[in-house]
Amino acid sequence: MKAIDESTIYVFSKSKEGETQLTKNFKVKEFACSDGSDVIFIHPLIPVICQLVRNNFSMPFAPNSAYRTVTHNKKVGGVNDSNHALGRAVDIPAKNVAPKKIYDFLDKIFGDWGELGLYSWGVHIGIQNKKERFIDSSYKG
Repeated sequence: MKAIDESTIYVFSKSKEGETQLTKNFKVKEFACSDGSDVIFIHPLIPVICQLVRNNFSMPFAPNSAYRTVTHNKKVGGVNDSNHALGRAVDIPAKNVAPKKIYDFLDKIFGDWGELGLYSWGVHIGIQNKKERFIDSSYKG
């Protein structure tokens, strides 16, 4: 597989473009930082992957966390080089689907790239060329 373009990031204004439809079921505002800031950074694969999960599992959901400002990322205990702060991550809550099923589905799609984390509440994804997989201590599957 070719390398993923990590550098392409779309920049949106929540106040001006929040209602913009990115995929059939996801709008710009759903990927905004929960600190209320107006700017939203989104890698183009983030909404596409969310839509794939929704379609595959017939599972409507809102992302738990996507873009985070650097300040908010620090406040919630995120790592310094977090994909969230770069607009390259999203946390997908497991709604009536086992988190491991979502994780396994995405692992097959990602193959030898991307960041996947398995949690009790769902799955973290990050867009990056380096393959990284982890299981959080909260997951008791």
